[in-house]
Amino acid sequence: METIMKLIEILPVGSIDDLGDVDLDPLRIRLTEYAKEVDLSGCPQITSAILLLSMFPPSHCMDLNLWKTIKLSLINPEDFSRDHARISQILQPTLSFEAVERLDISKCWMLHLDAAIELFSKSFPSLRRLKAAYFLNFNIATLCKLVQKCPLLSEVDMTVDITPLIPSEVSVVSCSTAIMAPVSKKSFSVGNNSLDVTFYHSGALLSNITRLVLEGRSDICDSDLQYLTALCRSLEYLNLKGCITITDVGLSNLISSCVKLHSIIACDTSFGMNSIQALCSSITYSGSLDPHAEKRCLRTLACNLQILHVGGCKFANERFLMELMSKAQTLKSLVLRDTYLIDDTLYSFSGISLEMLDVSNTMISGVALAHIVHGNPALKFLNVRGCKNLIQLESKSNGADPSSSYFHRDLCTLLGKKCKLEEIALGWGFSQFSLETLKPAFVSLRAITIGLGGSFSEDLLGLLPQACPLLESIVLYFQVWPIKHYRKSV
Repeated sequence: METIMKLIEILPVGSIDDLGDVDLDPLRIRLTEYAKEVDLSGCPQITSAILLLSMFPPSHCMDLNLWKTIKLSLINPEDFSRDHARISQILQPTLSFEAVERLDISKCWMLHLDAAIELFSKSFPSLRRLKAAYFLNFNIATLCKLVQKCPLLSEVDMTVDITPLIPSEVSVVSCSTAIMAPVSKKSFSVGNNSLDVTFYHSGALLSNITRLVLEGRSDICDSDLQYLTALCRSLEYLNLKGCITITDVGLSNLISSCVKLHSIIACDTSFGMNSIQALCSSITYSGSLDPHAEKRCLRTLACNLQILHVGGCKFANERFLMELMSKAQTLKSLVLRDTYLIDDTLYSFSGISLEMLDVSNTMISGVALAHIVHGNPALKFLNVRGCKNLIQLESKSNGADPSSSYFHRDLCTLLGKKCKLEEIALGWGFSQFSLETLKPAFVSLRAITIGLGGSFSEDLLGLLPQACPLLESIVLYFQVWPIKHYRKSV
């Protein structure tokens, strides 16, 4: 940092002679031939020139004119990043770190992506995983250039922050069938370069990307999904959470083209009827790029799903959700929060591999949820916060107040007998009495959340250390608790 401040203080007099007494070696990122991962995340001072400096041999081994050019680029990083001719010239003597497979440049906002991609292709020829989160200018066109320059790349994370997003206030562009203009077969512009899309359609430059994270990218639209359809035929994991500008039609087209998909995270999007039909329709698959190669039939994409997160997707109605659940029998992680989930939908699911289930803020009953728990003893994460129908009212025959209620007993009993939970979120009906029944399921519990409708008393807090010896986190929502109890618990 001290060296960077010295560079900033140098007056731009048009000469770099003043840099003669500045030691640039401290600016280097220390890399060895054995390095497999480079993590630069959260370093906003990193520029393309500083990154480039780390890829060169020591200064005494370099040509003097080249060394002066690098120093000049440190003073004017923006001018350097835009000068593609100079970048190509400078990249010739760079070192190659063939062991590097993972790179994280998240929040390196001063890093010029076009220049950085050129550098990655030269210095990290074995790059397979790239995380570039919180880059607003990292778009689909940049991704296309990236996979062209780094052909071994298989995982890309382009996440941006979606914390301010309020799902209930999201406006959806379209949720019905629409006619979309086909992608141009010629080319499209990426910065100062033009990429030939014909190669992607012909399969000559199909990417190896199997995992793509676009979480929070509200700038992604249906035309971008069309390019992904042509580019990412090997996609297995897709995260579009919070991509509020894509439509159900665009998403369904992408799903239909990626026959290897087994994980879809599309919470708070337009995921709906068309996407479900794409998952439930019969598909054909050819392992060869040759269009004349023999194709084999698969049942449906839904049969291969392991992860499905579609919480907050209001365009998936009861009938279509039921059809999807009846075919997605290999699911391990399922999120259906804030959807039109009904009991019949859960009854239609006969899978036995669920490890994570989120049905918060839905109208499911304790009986239907007990059906899921009974068949999925490997369940470790359960979220039922906001599910009012999990309450059971005391009957008058028991002599109890008919207005009193409790958490569904059969569900508690099943959880206690079948599961070893690690995280749970509860609400309506949960109390100290529920904890007694749930104790066997809480032996491995690390986190508990209690929301509206649940009762968290001082007595219950005193029981938690014994019932949950591994507990690390307690989150309370809408719980009225005297301040003296907080002090005592601390």
